[in-house]
Amino acid sequence: IEGYGYVGTGSSFSGSNYQDVYKYNPYTNSWSLAVDFPGGSRNSSVYASDGINGWVSLGNNGVGWENDLWLFSSNSTGISNNYSAEEISVFPNPASDFIKLDVSELNNELFQYQIFSVYGLEIMNGYMENQINISQLPVGIYLIKVITNNQYFIQKIIISH
Repeated sequence: IEGYGYVGTGSSFSGSNYQDVYKYNPYTNSWSLAVDFPGGSRNSSVYASDGINGWVSLGNNGVGWENDLWLFSSNSTGISNNYSAEEISVFPNPASDFIKLDVSELNNELFQYQIFSVYGLEIMNGYMENQINISQLPVGIYLIKVITNNQYFIQKIIISH
């Protein structure tokens, strides 16, 4: 994110889960503790980034699987989950051929979208009014970013053909 690398959560060989987030500075070739992940310790999380922000989702806390989405921005004071996608609803989810977005908060206007892989790579983008054809995407977990009026919302989508 903005030239720095981040890594966090995960587990040790002994099975202990962690919630630390570390920042890598390529200019000094050093790591430092950036913040404790407020979502609790977990492993097998999904991470994505658009180069400015990063997202952490899912993961196993040792008892069960989490179903949440957390935003990390290097310009903020840390990580928050109040950037949830409650403003938009993706359905069906899981989906196989098409997804539709309920964007009633956005007055159903034309908006831009981007779909990211769990590795943070942009897979698709465009403008839409009603639905997105996702039939060509492989089975997996993705993040969709909906952009309009200088704001954006992020939602996790699952594709299962």
